[in-house]
Amino acid sequence: MRGTIASFLPTKGYGFIKGEDGNSYFVHVGDFNGNWGKSDLPGRVVRFEETVNDRGYAAKKVDILSDSVDVGYVGPQEFKISKSDSVKGYKQLQRPGWRVVARSSDSIDEARSYAISIAKNMGANAMVNWKYWRKTGWNGNYAFSVHHFSGEVVWVGNESLTEGVSKANLPDLDKLSSKRVEKMNRNDRRTHQVKWGLAFAAWGLFEFFDPTRSDHFIQGVIVFLVTLFLVYRFSPASDMLIEKV
Repeated sequence: MRGTIASFLPTKGYGFIKGEDGNSYFVHVGDFNGNWGKSDLPGRVVRFEETVNDRGYAAKKVDILSDSVDVGYVGPQEFKISKSDSVKGYKQLQRPGWRVVARSSDSIDEARSYAISIAKNMGANAMVNWKYWRKTGWNGNYAFSVHHFSGEVVWVGNESLTEGVSKANLPDLDKLSSKRVEKMNRNDRRTHQVKWGLAFAAWGLFEFFDPTRSDHFIQGVIVFLVTLFLVYRFSPASDMLIEKV
């Protein structure tokens, strides 16, 4: 029979397994086969031989199926955030070492949502080492708050007997993150090319209008202002950063 370890006390050497038949089976440390380890047992999927003694149901010849291809993994229904190095109640199945940093001068909620959106696009279902900080920005004499969030992308989940995806079919966070960074760099290069093109176009138009002449002064000023607007409009977005930890 298969089941999931519901609880286990390493100091006592025993715990209970929730069988697929719905019954609770007592398990002793001596009933595990092979190298089973002594930590992180709750939530592990096992195969065992069910028995009955004077005290009730008991499990014998217990094998942990954590690395078996027929064990599925189910992630949380909602995106998880943790300030610590782990997500409570879930195992980290992928942690490629990519950190997302997002910021917003509009609101703290926008910065938070932006960071989570980026992580989701990278295939993650959680972030650990979640941090928030605020800086002061200036626009002339006007001061405003710039909200920052950062976190490391991970994929977390628990083993399941009846549903979930196999370990081999989990999203490749490292590959997806690398692609996202490559796309960002490509867009930045394209943006810089556009800016250089606008700069050369502006130089040509200035030469054409010759704003030093009084009859062309207004046209020259208009060209200058339009060029500034376009350069600003196509400036690279700096509200997001993806980096290796």
